[in-house]
Amino acid sequence: MKDVIKLLCWSGLILLLTACHTKPAPNYHYSTVPLPRELYIDEGTQEITQSTLYYQSDSVQTAAKLLAQSLNRLTMKKWTVQRGTAPKGCITLQINHQLPADMYTLDTRETLRLQAGSYKSLALGIPSLLQSMEIIKRKAFFYRMLIKDRPNYAWRTVMIDVARRWIPLPILRETIELLHYYKISALHLHLSDNESFTFGTTRYPALLTYNQNGSPRYYTKAQLRELVQFAEDRGVTIIPEIDLPGHSSPLWRKMPEVFGALDAEGKPQNLYTVNMVSEKCYTALYALLDEVIAVFDTSPYFQLGG
Repeated sequence: MKDVIKLLCWSGLILLLTACHTKPAPNYHYSTVPLPRELYIDEGTQEITQSTLYYQSDSVQTAAKLLAQSLNRLTMKKWTVQRGTAPKGCITLQINHQLPADMYTLDTRETLRLQAGSYKSLALGIPSLLQSMEIIKRKAFFYRMLIKDRPNYAWRTVMIDVARRWIPLPILRETIELLHYYKISALHLHLSDNESFTFGTTRYPALLTYNQNGSPRYYTKAQLRELVQFAEDRGVTIIPEIDLPGHSSPLWRKMPEVFGALDAEGKPQNLYTVNMVSEKCYTALYALLDEVIAVFDTSPYFQLGG
């Protein structure tokens, strides 16, 4: 998994740096990932004259700061963000509720304006702005163009199984950055399976998985809440999954008196699923799932698998 993520990171970086540091051909052909639905190119260019980003409302401030961080790396300059009306030659970010919620536009003909119908679309439009920017001799500019873009599919999702193979938080953050770059709108986290239970429940701590050296193999609720916000800031929604009724060994093996069943000798029975005829099991599952849903409160969905 690490090798795949590193390969995607390097591929994306090469694409971005190539777009930003290569002198454009006379017949410029715009390229982004994915290609926008509509693209109109006019004659001429417009130079970025100030290293200040402007945003129109507080709800856009986070996106402006994220864009400034990317521009810091690409232009080797220190970018700042400011609320207000931008002078000519400055980039502006704004929400325009007259646009569909899933649409963004990038207009560099007379202004340098990225606007969208929602924060999510604005965040996912940032990569198009970065990819369309040209940098030659430390001067940043745009070709005069208008992009109108929205996804063909409302849900564009990558699933990661962190139960069968543990993935540290820094790698998950790198993955979210890549999803943002490629405009993938959701990350599906497979949090539990027979191998481990990685959701840091505080209601049933006996379910938590540890490595052989005693280090935790689970994410605390605080860590997951932080990851959810990290993703939302970049236009990515995290969808949680807990495997039930099957693929649930950590539940019925570690807490058989609640989620499984005991034999006549008081030993756990190998049910291979949670106990589907036990009212005590259902009560506990409701409490556990409420705990999960409260952490992933930005997701419209919760998946039960297995």
